[in-house]
Amino acid sequence: MTALRSHHEIPVYSAERRACEGWLNLTEAAKLLGVSARTLRLAVESGELTAEHPLPDGPWVFSRNVPESEGAKAVAARVRARHRGPAIPDAGQGAFDLSMT
Repeated sequence: MTALRSHHEIPVYSAERRACEGWLNLTEAAKLLGVSARTLRLAVESGELTAEHPLPDGPWVFSRNVPESEGAKAVAARVRARHRGPAIPDAGQGAFDLSMT
């Protein structure tokens, strides 16, 4: 693994560098915004927010200031304003007719 990293000049993970530069992963950024990780990922994929996804199967990387961006505030407000009722109104749900015999 080290040879591959060296050959492609891929830097090793550094907790100090991450803290200094203020990187957030998808879960951390979602928690700061008060939204689900899925909601945040969909907002990035639709272009509402910016994030880096350097490797196809790797993590999303967010800048520390993304949660304070207008786009992030709009996504969080939209989620909080969403009606939390059932997906199907009670009148539209069928009833089971169970036989007791």
